Amino acid sequence: QLRSEAEAALRVRREGFKARVEAFRAEADVGSKASETGATLVKICGITSPEDSLMAASKGADFIGFIASEGYKRSVERGNAASIIAAARDGGSEPIGVFTSECAEEIISLCEDLKLETVQLHGDAPRLALKDLPERLKVVYVVHMKDGWVSTPMPAELAKVDVSVPDPEYWKKPIDWVSAGRRNVDYILVDKEKAGSSDRLDWDTLVKPKGCSRRGWIMAGGLDAGTVASAVRRFHPQVVDVSGGVCDASGLRKDPALVEAFIGNAKTALVE
Repeated sequence: QLRSEAEAALRVRREGFKARVEAFRAEADVGSKASETGATLVKICGITSPEDSLMAASKGADFIGFIASEGYKRSVERGNAASIIAAARDGGSEPIGVFTSECAEEIISLCEDLKLETVQLHGDAPRLALKDLPERLKVVYVVHMKDGWVSTPMPAELAKVDVSVPDPEYWKKPIDWVSAGRRNVDYILVDKEKAGSSDRLDWDTLVKPKGCSRRGWIMAGGLDAGTVASAVRRFHPQVVDVSGGVCDASGLRKDPALVEAFIGNAKTALVE
């Protein structure tokens, strides 16, 4: 009798554990269904002024990205970043700070100073800092694709393998979210190796990442108003990302007409 009671208790614990895992997986899959049930979300990145931030937000951008790291033509200093963040929120968008070289301590410090809630990890040091970032920060984790495989380590890969020799097939495998050492991210952003250039991501070799994030994936890589609808219909990303594709002749300021066209084409691509 004792043995049967113990076995029954074990079954109950197993069923409870299974239910918790399934609930977590269901939450992680919410984003993957977004493109099937509603409009694709849009991120306008490389914002350099509060005026452009408010303009893009008012035209329907869901996310406003700015480069928080130094050394780029679209980098913004801290005071300007604060104004960009405020303008994005005034327009109803979520601001995202893009980091390319900072450690966890530097990322956290800037986020606390600016009340920033979402970060984009776009370089080796920020990606390695992932495990040390607080759970309160939402994370967009950037990977680069070349010839049909991801050339940067995925989040789970950082905890398990030598990141200097990433497994080309690892990113295709589902993550066991309950194992020690894993760290969830909100979105995986897939970009070409030279981010910010006008070169397009190779669509013929692009494979969508699955099971690697809580809310789905973001497609970047040379999109513009003329190509975004085709990209959405073909690949069904949860979010599309653009920077240079909506700039004016200066390469810095955003062109309102191009921003409006990009957002409109992205959000109506799946509407029948």
